Amino acid sequence: MTRSISHTIGLLMLAGFSLLGHSLAHAEESERLGALIKQLGAKSFAKREAAVEAIAAFGIDAVPPLGETLESPDAMVRVYARYLITTILDKDRQQRIRTFQHGNGELPRWDTFCEIVGDGKNEREYFLGVSNREWELLTWVDWQPEGRELDKLEYANWQFLRERKHFQAPSKFDRSLLLLLMCESTNEEIQRYFDAGGGEIRVLWNMEDYGKFDQYVLSRLRNQWLLRCSQCETLDSEVRVGLLVRAMQSNLKGGAPLAKRMLSELGQLELDMYGEKSINWPIMTLAKCGSKSDSAALDPFLDDDRLITTSDGPVTAAPSQDDGSQSPQTCQVRDMALAAAIVVHGLDPRDFGFVKIQDAGTLPFLPSSVGFDTDEDRAAAFQKWSDLQRDSAER
Repeated sequence: MTRSISHTIGLLMLAGFSLLGHSLAHAEESERLGALIKQLGAKSFAKREAAVEAIAAFGIDAVPPLGETLESPDAMVRVYARYLITTILDKDRQQRIRTFQHGNGELPRWDTFCEIVGDGKNEREYFLGVSNREWELLTWVDWQPEGRELDKLEYANWQFLRERKHFQAPSKFDRSLLLLLMCESTNEEIQRYFDAGGGEIRVLWNMEDYGKFDQYVLSRLRNQWLLRCSQCETLDSEVRVGLLVRAMQSNLKGGAPLAKRMLSELGQLELDMYGEKSINWPIMTLAKCGSKSDSAALDPFLDDDRLITTSDGPVTAAPSQDDGSQSPQTCQVRDMALAAAIVVHGLDPRDFGFVKIQDAGTLPFLPSSVGFDTDEDRAAAFQKWSDLQRDSAER
């Protein structure tokens, strides 16, 4: 029994065995199938084998009623039912995959994957790998639970934990699948996912030695996941900041909408430098992941003179070009917003008087290096930016 089929049977038992989209066309066929399933417990081996052959001919339509017999008191019926479910689902999977390989038909979740990643030859081959890896998760929405809600992210996390329990790192296909399910999630599902601790989301951003196309696929899926999260209004600041950091680490444009939403909700932001609710995180995310069209979200902060930090001693930065000295500097909210706006427009903040600003790896700049030594320096920087904006508008 293959791993994916054995897991599908487990999912059937958990979900309640009601298959959406597959039903027998006539009551007569349903009654005949029910009689054949009872025949699986016959004393005659020949009758049991005849029933197996006849039930298999029903194909996928036989799976729901077979699933209902997995808890039959008759051990023989349970054995045959499990065998038939395995055989039928495996045959159906192989047929659908063969059809897809020849450029026809669609596989479960392919429409979502295609919309996010693309519909080329490489994309189809990659998705075949996902399908072969975790078929039962791709088809989970075809199984309608009875009596309990089956959360796809919860179940996908279970798959991740299963891999790690056996000291197997989740593969690129595992990561792609979980991201794909996340992209289809409702806001309620996303909230429950983070309420439970976020599961294995950090695994999705681990740096791996993947090929160029693999990285492209994962980046597209990660980006779409961030866009989904930006639409979930109930996520708290800590979760959002964590997603912004991930966006900056991977330079994903999907971080920009989330950053703009945070900036529009000023009550959730504070004026500390690195705290989980710091105003710096969404501003820096726009600088790293945003575009010129996103700079309007920074405009309300260009007049905000609230103090973020004061440097009482020398800032760890390059010496001033004038005399080599290092003067204390202050950073206001508007300074951070100006630096971000300059970067978003493809310009260098140093050309506007941010002489101590430093690069910071995955961040667009080091927050503590942003600011000015004097009010005169600050005024000159803002005047230069204002002149540039006016000249651009007149062109």
